Amino acid sequence: MTQKERFMTCLASAEQGDLAAMDDVANMYADGIGAEPDVAAAQRWYASAVEKGSISSAINLALLLTSAGFGEDDKRRAFHLLENAVRTDEEKAAAAYAPEDMKRYSIIVHDYVANILPSVRASKGKAMHMLGRLMVEGVGTDPDPAGGVKWMEQAVALGCAEAAYELGVALWHGKSGISIDRQTSIAWFRRAADLGHAEAAELVKKHFSD
Repeated sequence: MTQKERFMTCLASAEQGDLAAMDDVANMYADGIGAEPDVAAAQRWYASAVEKGSISSAINLALLLTSAGFGEDDKRRAFHLLENAVRTDEEKAAAAYAPEDMKRYSIIVHDYVANILPSVRASKGKAMHMLGRLMVEGVGTDPDPAGGVKWMEQAVALGCAEAAYELGVALWHGKSGISIDRQTSIAWFRRAADLGHAEAAELVKKHFSD
């Protein structure tokens, strides 16, 4: 199947309300895969997917709205998208991906939700990480380093290695209102390494191994 054929297949499914396909179509428009790059179309599909409960599309739309060329109103919209995403019920978000013909069978839906719940939880962790970063940096909201750090810590609790690494960097150097704390920084680098962050693992191996 060519990229164009895959795009058309996803588009047909997305137009029928398939949430995974809606995520894919938005990403394809954003990246120009199988279709000409179309930021406006990507935004529309991301927004539609978010309305149906997609956390990953909320993250991708927030990334788009905080990229170069977008204004302060867009950044505030991105912040609110993430605020809503981190409060999304994980099981409801997972159930939103179940095919329509499956939803009449509660036992099958239960098994389906159980299978994709880890992926939804990982997306929620990424949303927490991005929300925390925006709060630390004051993007789309007033700067709140302490509040941002708390969201990053919750992201790590959901397995987000990048959040652990970023906490390590922030505490090592001191940035955006976060005080230097080298011991805690090392602990976050080690946590990031444990979660599979390659750069953190190399850093720990070279400088912080016991």
